[in-house]
Formats: sequence, structure tokens, C-alpha cells
Amino acid sequence: MVEQFRADLIAAGLDRPEHGAEVVSDVLAALWNVHERHAPTFRALAEAAPLHPELAALYAELRDNARRDFQSMLESTARFAEASDARIAVMASALEILVTSCLYEWHALGRRPAGYTEAAGFDCVLEIMTSVLGAG
Repeated sequence: MVEQFRADLIAAGLDRPEHGAEVVSDVLAALWNVHERHAPTFRALAEAAPLHPELAALYAELRDNARRDFQSMLESTARFAEASDARIAVMASALEILVTSCLYEWHALGRRPAGYTEAAGFDCVLEIMTSVLGAG
């Protein structure tokens, strides 16, 4: 199940080395849709990772891939043209944590705030990302 989850992330185009800010909606939609389809697997992976080194490495790899996606988006924007590599790395990590936490809470755990819909959750996270990127 974990390998299928990973394969679906790759098939969604999330294994490219670089993503520009202009594709933030596409990248987020791919993450969103794959995590929604694989919510039980994502939950099992996230919760088993601290207990199993092999799963921990895979989970870290998936999260690192998302962080690299966000880092390449940040690097492609005028807003971060003068930012230090360290600043961009921290911002990319923060975006990855935000997105992973939302996907885990809303999809894997099913803990959704009042009034939540998939569209509203997606739009909210997208708005945050585009605000940070200066791309929206």
C-alpha cells in the first residue's frame, strides 16, 4: 500500500527536481488528491514511521521531496530573489509542515474544522502558499 501511495505521488508529477511558483496550484492539487485517495495508508505510514526505520526513511523521503518542491517554487519567485539559502530552506520547511499537517489532520485523521469541505480546505492552503510565494 505504501509503495502504491509513493508510485501515485510520482505519477502525479511530484518527482520532478524543480517546480516554479506558477504551478503551485497544480502541485498542491496533486498532493491533495493523492493524499485523499491514500488517507489510510498515509496515516499508517506517518504513525508507524517513528517505530520502523525503513518506514521512517520512506516517510522522510516523501516529506523531503515536498520540501524540495516548495523550495524550488520559492527560489523561482521575485519575492525571494534576494533571500538567503537558509531563509528559503526554513520557509520551504514551514510550508511542507503546514501542508503535511493539514493533509494528516483533514484526510488521514478525518479531523476537519466546522464548515470544512475539500474545496474550502484546498483553497485555504493554496491561498497561504500563494501569499507566501507572492504568486497570487
